Amino acid sequence: MEALTRYACGSDKWHATCFYEAGIAEPGLATRVIETVDHLIHEAYRARRWLFIAVAAQIVLVAGLLHVNGLFDHVGMDFLTSYTAAEMIRDGAATDLYDTRAQWEFQRPIIESHNIEWGDRVMHPYIAPPSLGILATPLLILGPSLAYVAWAALNLSAVGLAIWLLVRRLGIDWHAPLVVVAGSLPLFMVLMLGQVEGLLFLAFVVFALELREGRELRAGLALAVFAIKPPLLLAPLLYLAITGRRRATWTTIVATAGQALVSIALVGPKGVREYVELSQRMSGPDGTNVTNVWGMVNIRSIVVRAFPTDEHLLINATIVFLTGLTLAATCWFWRRAGHDAAGAPSLALLAVTTVLTSYHALYHTTTIALLGVVFLVAHALINREEARVERLTVFTWAAFSLLPLLTFVTVQTSKVPAGIGLTGLLLVWAMAASAIAQQAADAEEVSRPSRSELRPWYVVVRE
Repeated sequence: MEALTRYACGSDKWHATCFYEAGIAEPGLATRVIETVDHLIHEAYRARRWLFIAVAAQIVLVAGLLHVNGLFDHVGMDFLTSYTAAEMIRDGAATDLYDTRAQWEFQRPIIESHNIEWGDRVMHPYIAPPSLGILATPLLILGPSLAYVAWAALNLSAVGLAIWLLVRRLGIDWHAPLVVVAGSLPLFMVLMLGQVEGLLFLAFVVFALELREGRELRAGLALAVFAIKPPLLLAPLLYLAITGRRRATWTTIVATAGQALVSIALVGPKGVREYVELSQRMSGPDGTNVTNVWGMVNIRSIVVRAFPTDEHLLINATIVFLTGLTLAATCWFWRRAGHDAAGAPSLALLAVTTVLTSYHALYHTTTIALLGVVFLVAHALINREEARVERLTVFTWAAFSLLPLLTFVTVQTSKVPAGIGLTGLLLVWAMAASAIAQQAADAEEVSRPSRSELRPWYVVVRE
């Protein structure tokens, strides 16, 4: 693992030695292996037909699902809950927003009109804050089907705008960041299910760019958009606190608290009570099956996969412990970055940690973590390290596009792709941490005086 991480994100001067030091191969053999792998990666990077194949396969997959099952059976399934939440708010039923029976009554006419038979499938509840339903309210005039299309187009446009902002503000080539995200299975799942991560992708980019330029008020307001999915705020708020961004921290807290107060006023005491009860059920043993924890890309999923037991208290305690351990290690690297805490490697580490430490992060949330790869690619482009850009891009295609797509088509569930994605995210976390450590070491080397600059003590005393 260490050798692979160092190879993926290290400088060219020790590529041949990293595998030798890990005990994998002799120096001569290691050199030939590295040269062969680099050649294959370079050819794969140039032959971007794989990307077009992945996109074409995704389009065919959506068309097949729509033809066989229709809309809202799988395609648009998550948007259905947002749409019906918007209907409930419009019709004055906001106090019943977290009453699953009331939700079902609003969902049923849409399901029946599209000839969908869920059979034994568990009803998919709305568990997001009311702000997501409010955001979807203007789309009610289009009807369910067109509203889903407009929502998917909105999220895709948000991702495109985010990449454009990154390219423009960082002064890098547009091609590399685009090919990292385009064709990825997480983005495909966002669009297919009708999720909101496209908008969160844009919010994270605005937050990062504004923070890099010292505009903390704007950065805090952009981060407050994550209140749509509150568990995702844990790592960013800790990052702001550790790096001393007080204004951004308080702006995010105040804006998030304002949204919470509006939500409480909208749903009332009854809605708050039902929201707490629903959240407890969803985080309990029964909710583990409903929320598809095996399809998540976070520490919670790692624990559930590693300890398939009914000891719910033990599982949650392990989740809390490992989440705290991950955050502590991440904070150490942020402190190690020092003045470069808003640099691309630190932001890459933040993007990945945001998803890993979120209690609820299904596979499509990996779209946000992909920004970790985008920032690492941007860092390599700024440093003119084309070989590293190629390695990161091909790695992303393998871990987040081709392999998960093949498994998803085969098993038609996100559980296996999520397992592949988890491995990929852990590697990206290690790459970002390694880049921070290398950056800090280089800074220390530059600031350290050379021998010629050091004078004997007796010369200093004599002066």
